[in-house]
Amino acid sequence: MTMIKHSVVLLVALSCCTGAAICTGAAMPESLEVSIDRKAIAAGEPITGTARIINRGDKGADWIVEVYLYSDDPRASVPRRFTRDIAVRGGEDTSVQFSLPTKWLTRPGSYEFRTVVLDREYNVVSETASTLSLEVALQPMDLEVLVCRDPECEVRAMMFTSGETAYVNYRLDVEGATVTATLDPPDGEATPVALPGAVPLKAAGDYELTVTVSEEGYTKATQRVLFGVREASEATEQTTEQGRDG
Repeated sequence: MTMIKHSVVLLVALSCCTGAAICTGAAMPESLEVSIDRKAIAAGEPITGTARIINRGDKGADWIVEVYLYSDDPRASVPRRFTRDIAVRGGEDTSVQFSLPTKWLTRPGSYEFRTVVLDREYNVVSETASTLSLEVALQPMDLEVLVCRDPECEVRAMMFTSGETAYVNYRLDVEGATVTATLDPPDGEATPVALPGAVPLKAAGDYELTVTVSEEGYTKATQRVLFGVREASEATEQTTEQGRDG
């Protein structure tokens, strides 16, 4: 998957209290420009950018710059804040490079991109916000359905004899996913089965095991596996014929 890079440029203009070592006064009007290459972002690709802070007062100031995403959706996992301490001389400016990880940003929707400048007592000197509508690119999941002769699934099998038990399980490269499975036997309707689980095989014929996994931030995956069951008499006859040939 091609990773998407984001460029975010912010311009925050501030003013200091005259005669104060640390600025706690009102800020000048601020401007915020947000530039995103694409609205679809891949999980894990950071949002990077620059914050330029201007001290329009005569005195130096020590500030704290915070950059973060905010969402009204309580289910949205936003990245932790980027924080940087800065010292700006009077009449000068400084630029701060920031990077916000998006590894856990899995829910699409509207987010607020916020920049806050605080003094050393954590009073807000200036803040600004811009609404970003983000579409999160879904990641694939690698699903493997297992049909085995033993509970540990050390011996795979695609053909059984009536009266035997098939042990069904799965492997997935994502933890915490929701898993559902159904078994469609030759002598009835499809019914849910638990994974891992044991399936008694009574009727001869073809069985179809369907497993579906889903997880927020990932593309839903479904895999179907067919396996067969033969009558016990057929298996006995085949074993007898093999013994004669030997």
